[in-house]
Amino acid sequence: MKAIEEAIKIHRRLNLPADLAGSLNNASNCYSDVAQVAEDVEERRRLLQQALEAIEEARELYRRLNLPANLASSLNNASNRYSDLAQAAEDVEERHRLLQQAVKAVEEAIKIRRRLNLPADLAVSLNNASGCYSAQAELEQEETEKHALQVRACQSIDEAIRLFEQVGQTYWLVQAYPDGVRTHLPLMSERPGSLERVKEYAAKAAKLLKAYGEEEEAAYYEELARRLRDEAAD
Repeated sequence: MKAIEEAIKIHRRLNLPADLAGSLNNASNCYSDVAQVAEDVEERRRLLQQALEAIEEARELYRRLNLPANLASSLNNASNRYSDLAQAAEDVEERHRLLQQAVKAVEEAIKIRRRLNLPADLAVSLNNASGCYSAQAELEQEETEKHALQVRACQSIDEAIRLFEQVGQTYWLVQAYPDGVRTHLPLMSERPGSLERVKEYAAKAAKLLKAYGEEEEAAYYEELARRLRDEAAD
């Protein structure tokens, strides 16, 4: 952290905006990593706020420099920082506000990555967007809006998984398949497509997790897939 903060000072002094943006992005990741292991809640919030401020400055630098791929990356990271702060917030209204900011940032990242035809990066942003919509749905009291958010989350994770599969991003699929299961589960009884997706993603998650040596987690998804197949056969 000390090294990256010194790099930021030097890049500011030398007026190197692209390098400064890169260092700010790295600093944001550093603050976020330290925040994840902070035991004190207030310290965690303080570090997450620093992470957000750093990535927001990087984002605006990339916007001014007209570097769309870097801008999309910083927007995606900003969305993650807003989501992290939302999880740490005590007030429900504050969570709503932060999640709205997270959605705004990741949706802009998605638009840019579609335009630039960056399928792997697009999949990452779609995966993040799905998590944002699911988090919003958990807070939503109005049933129609809650359902709409859940459907958007499902659509986003489905597209993310298709893209990860197309480009062979096995590392991301280890996370995305379980995310797909969790995202579709709330709609499984009322949306036939969600039931099929849960069965598909659970089976794929079990196989991939086993290949990665995650036997306990693989067994959970294997059992879920088996149970759903048995229920469908009855």
